[in-house]
Amino acid sequence: MNIDPEHEQARDEMARLAARAMVRDATLAPREALERVRKGRARLIDGPPPGTGLICRHLRAMLEESLGAEGYKAGCLRRVQAIVEVLDLVAWLTGADEVEVAGRAAGRFLEGPLVVSVRVHGGGALHPIASELERNEIREVGCATAHTRFGPMPSLHFECDGIRFTLIECPPVAGIERRRNLFTGEPVAVASLPDLRARLDDVFSPDRP
Repeated sequence: MNIDPEHEQARDEMARLAARAMVRDATLAPREALERVRKGRARLIDGPPPGTGLICRHLRAMLEESLGAEGYKAGCLRRVQAIVEVLDLVAWLTGADEVEVAGRAAGRFLEGPLVVSVRVHGGGALHPIASELERNEIREVGCATAHTRFGPMPSLHFECDGIRFTLIECPPVAGIERRRNLFTGEPVAVASLPDLRARLDDVFSPDRP
């Protein structure tokens, strides 16, 4: 497959400018930042735009340069810790067999606006824990229904520590593949609650030199 060097250079420049916009405005998601760049730089909009991954790689490089590698890593770990605390609470309230995150939150790049997509497998129903979450200082918990490829599934959404969460109650439906998007069927990164805890243990373990 032939790759047009000029087109690749233009895509990389768009991604870099989108990342810079996210540094300046922390409320921008990658696609929103890209749209802002496309409107302001007509000469760069020909051809397919850069993907979220390329934008995030540029953003990470910029943040590491401004915060230092350790400062950047510490910020990501704080967000992992906040996510783990919320998921521990959800697991305890529901008695779930397993709680996992899917999408960008399953990876190690956690800067910028973040929506943590959570799948709750087994245990009790999800909607009844809304009031318990609010008693634990999680505000504005909303109940909804997620219309997935496997049918409607109960969901909750709320914000905590500046991070948005969307929880989906996953029944034991035959055909659900863990590493597939519940809505599109596309491959998606997945991390279990123990996976996320392990990231913290690796950093904060007293045995670590």
